[in-house]
Amino acid sequence: MIDLLSDEKVVAYQAITITRPGNYIRVNAEMRSQPGLPNPPDDAMDDISQSNINRLKDLGAFWFSQYGEATVELLNNSYAGPSLDRIDPNTGTPVIYNPTT
Repeated sequence: MIDLLSDEKVVAYQAITITRPGNYIRVNAEMRSQPGLPNPPDDAMDDISQSNINRLKDLGAFWFSQYGEATVELLNNSYAGPSLDRIDPNTGTPVIYNPTT
């Protein structure tokens, strides 16, 4: 089980280390209450209730508020910011990848 859970982090680490700084954005957040996402969606794959659909939409809006502009700029080759990793659940903002730490 640990091997399965660690694969995501290994792949993210590999991707962020082989790309040039500012060319990697990983859109991801834990499905738990955090700054900017007070009511997270249920992570059960079979929860198709309208309330969970609404929370999934809120998650998308939360992600767009954090990554949207940077992602559009990256796709248009005009992004000049840092590489961004997953959302830090304590701050509700993307982790800025710093290869020196």
